[in-house]
Amino acid sequence: MSVFNSILCSILRKGKKPFDPGNPRDYVKAREEELRQVRFFKTPKSVDISLQKMNEVPVEIITKQGNPKDRIVFYTHGGGFCTGAVESKRMFTTCVADKLGYNVAAVDYRLAPEHPFPAGLNDCYTVYDRLCEDYGAKNIFILGESAGGNLTLATLLMEKAHKGRLPAGAAVFSPTLQFVEELDSYRENYARDAILTNIVEEMYVSYLQTDDREITKNPYVSPLLGDFTGFPPVFITYSENEVLRDDSVKLIEKLKKQRVRVEFISHPDTIHAHPIITSIPEAKRDLKEVRRFIDKCFV
Repeated sequence: MSVFNSILCSILRKGKKPFDPGNPRDYVKAREEELRQVRFFKTPKSVDISLQKMNEVPVEIITKQGNPKDRIVFYTHGGGFCTGAVESKRMFTTCVADKLGYNVAAVDYRLAPEHPFPAGLNDCYTVYDRLCEDYGAKNIFILGESAGGNLTLATLLMEKAHKGRLPAGAAVFSPTLQFVEELDSYRENYARDAILTNIVEEMYVSYLQTDDREITKNPYVSPLLGDFTGFPPVFITYSENEVLRDDSVKLIEKLKKQRVRVEFISHPDTIHAHPIITSIPEAKRDLKEVRRFIDKCFV
C-alpha cells in the first residue's frame, strides 16, 4: 500500500469514535466540517459546474467540453445517509468529468435524520427517472460509494420493479448493503477499519428511525436481499480491512449466482471508499479500471 494511504488510515483510526445512541452525533456540525475540509479545493479549469433541479430534486451537473453529450454518469454520494454533499465530493465528480471523460449528474438527495428512509432513496429514483427521459437508460452509468452504493443498487431495484429501464452499467465502492445481521467483517475489522465502527446501530437510530427489525428485510433498505437477475454489469471495489468487506464479498457471490457480469478490485488495507479520494495512488490506479469498465459498458 502507498505511504499516503497508510498515513491517512493511521490518522483516521486514531480519531474515530463508536456511535453512542445516548449521545448521537451532531450531523449538522459534521456536514459543516466536511465542507470546511474541502474549502481549498480548486475545480479544474476545464470543468464547468451548474446546479439544476430534476423533478424538484437538486442535481449538480459537471461537464467538460469534448465529453460525450449523449451519455451521463449518475452519482450518488456516500456519508452514512446523514452526511455528505455534492459540494464536498467535487474532488471525485470533477475527476470523473476531467479524467474519465464523462459528464456527471450528482444528486443532492435529502439526508437523515431530518429526512429518514425512504426520502433519500426517493430523490435518487426521481432523478434517475428524469435522466432516463433525457438520455435513455442505456446512456446512463450509475455509481456511488458507501451509503451511496446502497442507494445506487436500491434505485436500480426500484426501477426494475417499476419500469425496467436499467442502465448500461453500475459501480459501487465499499457499499453498505444490509442491516439484517452482523457479518464477520463487522467484528473482525472493527479496530482495523479507518473510519467505520458500529454502523448498524447508528442506522437504526438515524436513518431508519425504528425499532422494527422487519424493515431491514426490505431490499430497498438492504439491497443485498434483492433480486439482481437481469442487472447490467457491476464493478465493485473494497478493502479487506473494512467493516463492510463482507457486504461486497456477498454481493459478488450473489451477482455471479444470478448471472450478472461483475468485476471487482480488493485491497488488503485501503481507506473506506478509497476511489473517491483521487489523490491516493490506489485510487488513481483503480479509477483507470473504472474508466475502462464504463467505456466497455457504453459500447
